[in-house]
Amino acid sequence: MGDRKTIHKRLNRARQQYYRCDPESVARAAQHFKLDPNDARQRDELLSKLADVVFGSAKRGRRRGSKTAWGVGRLTLLGTLYYAEQYENPKLTDAEAARLISRHREFKHDDPDQIRQRLPVAREAYSEWTFEAMDAYHDYKAEHPDEFEDADAEEWDYP
Repeated sequence: MGDRKTIHKRLNRARQQYYRCDPESVARAAQHFKLDPNDARQRDELLSKLADVVFGSAKRGRRRGSKTAWGVGRLTLLGTLYYAEQYENPKLTDAEAARLISRHREFKHDDPDQIRQRLPVAREAYSEWTFEAMDAYHDYKAEHPDEFEDADAEEWDYP
């Protein structure tokens, strides 16, 4: 039948072929968790930790309460800054404008790529804000006609 060492060598070789596992990796994992792989209880604890890491049900997504959405005010400010940059340089791309806007104190902690991705929504928020401001202007003008005798006020009209 053979001596004990030979049997263990054959057994280890069979384990490696069957499980395709390197015993050194198990030893390194046990060392990482400060466990003894030769002790049955600690080996079970190692197995449960590794199974939890690999197959455990981790919660996915962002933490609850983290602010990911930008409010209308911040989007409007982004749209304002975008149109200011576009006014200075009409051939500016969205990526270049986002890089310039990221230097502004309100957006200095934001990634330029994140700013670029939010530019379409920011332009829409800015447009809505300007139309609401113009509506409020026209409503106020209709209610207080005596304050607007100046002819230059008519150039603010929009279709």
